[in-house]
Amino acid sequence: MGKLKRSMTLIEVLVSLILLGLFIPSVISIFINITQQFYNVSKTQTVLNGGSFALKSMKTTIENSAYYIYRNLTPTPICDTSNSSSNLSNNICFGDKRNPSNLIFCYSLSNGQISSSSGNTIYELTDPNKVIASNFNIQCQRGNIFSPPRVKISFNLEDKSNINKVFPTPLLFQTQLLLKNR
Repeated sequence: MGKLKRSMTLIEVLVSLILLGLFIPSVISIFINITQQFYNVSKTQTVLNGGSFALKSMKTTIENSAYYIYRNLTPTPICDTSNSSSNLSNNICFGDKRNPSNLIFCYSLSNGQISSSSGNTIYELTDPNKVIASNFNIQCQRGNIFSPPRVKISFNLEDKSNINKVFPTPLLFQTQLLLKNR
């Protein structure tokens, strides 16, 4: 005698389709959420890397090379008198102790980018294709003529392609350092 072939009934097929219909949207939803989180982390990392690079570059150069602080290429030193506090904004320059002819190097915010210039050379400290900088500020404080100037650097960065508003506000980067007493 031959064996009867067992096949799925219509009800079993319908139950299988209903279960798949419930399972597949859940899997797709999880995949979309994971992809969105990866995108958010990637954008956050881009902004953090850009800000960290700019801040570290400015801090290292100022600590190793700055002698005096100038505003807008004005030859009068800022923050060299007792009890002075100066809020400096656009185009902040420092006397360069490494250069025997006493040249200066400057930092400026222009078109959403922080750049460094020395002589005829300009370096972009933030990537114009990835981030936008704002509220760039260098502040100088000095308690008295014998104490070293305290320099505070701060700026905001946000993702340039912030279409989906990954960050509700720009990220704040700041540091402070002491110029060597001369």
